[in-house]
Amino acid sequence: MRSSLYMIILVILFMLFSIRTGHSQSFLEEKVYIIEEKKDPRVNKIEEKIKTHNLLNLLDLSKEQLIFLIGKAKEIEKVSGELYSSYVRNSEEMLRFEIEIEKEVGTGRTSLDEPVLDGFSKSKIQCHQVYYKMNDVAEAGVKAVEGQLKDFQLVILDNYLPCIIPTLNNSLIGASDRCIGLGYILMGIKGMPEKKYQEEKHYYIAKNIALIKASFCPSKRLCEDSVAQKEMLKAVDEVRKLDDVDFTLNMERLAKELEEKIILKDPEPDRAQKILRLLLSSQSIPILEKRLSRKK
Repeated sequence: MRSSLYMIILVILFMLFSIRTGHSQSFLEEKVYIIEEKKDPRVNKIEEKIKTHNLLNLLDLSKEQLIFLIGKAKEIEKVSGELYSSYVRNSEEMLRFEIEIEKEVGTGRTSLDEPVLDGFSKSKIQCHQVYYKMNDVAEAGVKAVEGQLKDFQLVILDNYLPCIIPTLNNSLIGASDRCIGLGYILMGIKGMPEKKYQEEKHYYIAKNIALIKASFCPSKRLCEDSVAQKEMLKAVDEVRKLDDVDFTLNMERLAKELEEKIILKDPEPDRAQKILRLLLSSQSIPILEKRLSRKK
């Protein structure tokens, strides 16, 4: 668990204080990248709130559990704030020495003065110590929360996939694992007249790949575009040979097979990450407090 906690320490710290024109594939991809770069920062904030609400709706915490979580989240917020201040001071000091080192090696020097080396090493070590201390705080917080949750709540937490649209199905709590989106993409291209398909299939495949990338949840990413286009073209050629009945009966299977070939899934958040992000972050405090007020 310690190794997974390292990956989100800085996220926790910064969360506390950050309160169709043309048939060109490259143009389509550029549009997607522009959307990503200009994404309103408020979107990430509200999405995280929604994910917390969806988890809380499933956990159905008692009044006592809510009180405990609020207290623990505030405790972590206070300690994290102190550690963050220390981190900023030492990172600024490390930057000062790095600027000095850059000037020196830029002149051709292959050895540096001891004060510069010592200052850089000291500030870097102190920065790393913040990580270690924050890890201890985070790990203790996770264990405390695990001790407060009932067995069925831990099962829900382990199986919850942070989502915007709440969905329950046989294999996943949180987000649907069905591939209907890809199925309808295949259906749309299948229905194109043959002449139009042969003339513009590469354009429509590139367009749909761009749309897929733009609609991904954080746990998914596309394989190389050239591979995705090749696999989607093969899938489309296959479905266009099927009659409507056979396609309808096999649409979900074909979509699932295509998904497995073109979509790479990142590891799902583990229990510790979900506790820290959704139950113990500064942003979760007012959400927990509002829910507690409704229980009085």
